[in-house]
Amino acid sequence: MKIMKLCNEKLRKLRISANMTQEQMADEIGMSYSNYNRLESGKRNIKMEHRSFLGILVCQQ
Repeated sequence: MKIMKLCNEKLRKLRISANMTQEQMADEIGMSYSNYNRLESGKRNIKMEHRSFLGILVCQQ
């Protein structure tokens, strides 16, 4: 659980540093705003099809 919290925080920081809203980020990775919001807040796990994309984004920072 601690690792997921770190991932959620890093995802949020990445989004903010890119000057994107949650809605823009959700569109960018192909998920709904509500699912992205839950993902960033830690209420939802990352689906397999989004893991590679998000992993690349998070590792670049």
